[in-house]
Amino acid sequence: MGYGRRWRSTYRRRIYRSTYWKAAQDRERADVSQQFSGIDADVKNEFFSLPWSKLERVFRIYGDQYGDGAERYARTAYEKWRTGAVAPSGQTLTRLLNVVPEVIDFPTKLALYRRLRNAHRQHERLTVTLTGATDLALVEDAARRIVERARAQPLPFAVENCLTWLSQGDGLVARQLVSEAEVHEGEAVAGALRRELTTLRDMLERSLVPVDASHFVQLPCGLITVAFAKPKQQTKRWWWQMANSSESDQPKENAQLPVRRQDALAPRSARDIIDLAMQHAGSQEIVTAAQQEALRLEVKRREGVLDSETAKREMDEFLKQAEEASSLQGMEYEADAHFKRASGRTHMTVKKQRRWWWPF
Repeated sequence: MGYGRRWRSTYRRRIYRSTYWKAAQDRERADVSQQFSGIDADVKNEFFSLPWSKLERVFRIYGDQYGDGAERYARTAYEKWRTGAVAPSGQTLTRLLNVVPEVIDFPTKLALYRRLRNAHRQHERLTVTLTGATDLALVEDAARRIVERARAQPLPFAVENCLTWLSQGDGLVARQLVSEAEVHEGEAVAGALRRELTTLRDMLERSLVPVDASHFVQLPCGLITVAFAKPKQQTKRWWWQMANSSESDQPKENAQLPVRRQDALAPRSARDIIDLAMQHAGSQEIVTAAQQEALRLEVKRREGVLDSETAKREMDEFLKQAEEASSLQGMEYEADAHFKRASGRTHMTVKKQRRWWWPF
């Protein structure tokens, strides 16, 4: 009887310790995945698909950095890791995140760093209300400051300290390419911003119906919400606006746009990214990746131009239909629409309620 009780007690302790150890390992792996933005899964997939020559190189680097015992364990456990019979511990995952990227190709390394940066970069949100033409410069300055702050923001020290490949060789080049691409994207948005906001402001001023409009500027590292204050003439009745529409369409002498600041973002060409890569012409992978990045930016710029032209036609049609509906007496309606543009998206809402004195 005593022996049976002692055996059951020992068995329970072993089961408890095994369950607790497994839960602790799961938490450790989850912490590593969260700290490194989930790139551990990508690195493991690359690790398990490496050819034998690169796999041997990984094991040698692993042994040089963490000792012969760690290398022997990694060689022994590799097949179990690959088949899923055993999961690497959090410590092993951290070591693999530091070693495996040293042997993978440059495009994969570029994608890993971009995912890390997007996850750890602080995204800013800002709201600006435009009351006049002079406020357009405020939006441009805000976009410039957000882009500059995001470019200067480093990765957390704990991440950069563990991933030494980010500070040497083509890992450093990947950081430079991503940073340059972010600046180009921010400049493209800022370049389209003034033109699109000016067009939208003119539409709202010419409109014969009250319109609630807002524009969302989508930057690579933030979002600026631009709200438009309603002009005073929109509080007048629709028949008064129609009678005075010809007068309001005349340009005003003092309604000139403000001069753009000298220190604003200067336009660049996507060719700058290729020039940056040519400084590292020893690697054809780097040059090819830079050419693909420059092509992506150019395609995005041209798509933005087409989106902006299409949105202008659609907004004109939307306001025209709203004015026609507003001219129908006793009609109650509400309409809203979203328009995709080069610098973001525009939202318009037009609403008319039936007057309390209208009998039908």
